[in-house]
Amino acid sequence: MRGKLLTFLFVFQGVVIIASLVKVVKIRQMYKRSLKGRPLVSPKFMFPRISRADADKNILHCIKYLFNFGFYKFGLEVINFYQKRTVLFKQRFFLLFFFLLAHQEERSGRDATVSH
Repeated sequence: MRGKLLTFLFVFQGVVIIASLVKVVKIRQMYKRSLKGRPLVSPKFMFPRISRADADKNILHCIKYLFNFGFYKFGLEVINFYQKRTVLFKQRFFLLFFFLLAHQEERSGRDATVSH
């Protein structure tokens, strides 16, 4: 029972910390935008002043337009891909961490029984 409570409290603290950081970042973005005289709401596009007609001007404008169009059409898929990649990386990290921790405990247990 005690282990479950500690796990719950640990996870709850993590959620509170993440939610607080997200709110701090949003408030800071709004503050910085207000100082520069920009709208407080985030723009929907990465490059709001780039249109389809600008894409034919040069390669830089074309890349900007493709980023706008790509994130507009495939933004959710891109975000989901990177979220899954991050989760898989963290799972591997924790797997390695707990493996090394268990291996260390096993070695220290063996050392203690040998010394007696």
